[in-house]
Amino acid sequence: MFAPIASYERYLFPSTNRKMDHHDDEYHAGGELHNKPSDEEAVARLEEIKKSIEGKMALRQSNLNSERPDLDKSSIEHVLRQLRKLPWSDCESYLLKCFMKVQKGKYGHIHLLASLTTGLRRYRDEFAVAVVDEVLEEIRLGLELNDYVDAAEAHCSYAFLRTAIQL
Repeated sequence: MFAPIASYERYLFPSTNRKMDHHDDEYHAGGELHNKPSDEEAVARLEEIKKSIEGKMALRQSNLNSERPDLDKSSIEHVLRQLRKLPWSDCESYLLKCFMKVQKGKYGHIHLLASLTTGLRRYRDEFAVAVVDEVLEEIRLGLELNDYVDAAEAHCSYAFLRTAIQL
């Protein structure tokens, strides 16, 4: 699973300018004379690096885990407050793109995204109008192309628009 100790040398001995002296127990690193780490210290350092790598991999795996908390009714108000705090002049176009990726999320969360759009309408009316305009444009484009492959995306757009209008 892990590479041999030799491949971890750069972590065990971080100095790139390492010159071995005529003494076996000392070496020059960065112009300074240091004691050469013992095998036990090197192995302990290697174990520390392995644990760090395993911890980082576990953290990444937990971030990719589908069981992490999703957007739900209890978090709508918090998310809405956080969205209102954003610098809208800088990130409005990015948020519009994110809101338009309805089909990337879960189908059951479409009403929550529509609820966020409706909540933002009170503070950013132009954003809500832009979202509805983009959804209508997607629907129009889907009807013109009449491509079966895009049917799921079109259905999500219809559901989003229907839910946003009902709210």
